[in-house]
Amino acid sequence: MVDIDASAFYAFAERAGAAEKVLDAVFISAGNEAAKEGVNIARAILSSNGSVVTGELWGSIQARPTTKSGDTFTVSYGPTEEQPGTWVEKGRGAVVAAPGRKLRFQIKGAGPYLYRQRVGPARPRPSMRPSVSRLRPIATNLFGQKVLDALNGVL
Repeated sequence: MVDIDASAFYAFAERAGAAEKVLDAVFISAGNEAAKEGVNIARAILSSNGSVVTGELWGSIQARPTTKSGDTFTVSYGPTEEQPGTWVEKGRGAVVAAPGRKLRFQIKGAGPYLYRQRVGPARPRPSMRPSVSRLRPIATNLFGQKVLDALNGVL
């Protein structure tokens, strides 16, 4: 999630005579574009660190609509399924079956079911945190360029 403080843009637009509704529409549009760019960055990181096995998590990373709170616009994106995304992002500890039971799982495309008493831990493979740090300067530039384009059309 990336927060963009738009108060300086609003002050400039007020001096330039641009309408607040025009700026809101511009920021929402820029935020939606930035969220799509964030999705692309996160998916590229997942692919590069070997986290794409079945493609379900990769495909579940989606852009969410940009929201406004006061003078701050929030750009958000991420997996639609919280649990598998958290396991990949933060890793997980060992999973142990209850006494007298077995864990049953199947790796897609790998054949029959596997039965195990214990499954070892999985190391973290972050994709969302690094994508946010890469997206922040891109989003800031995108917002600024969209505002300049809008103001050039108004002035």
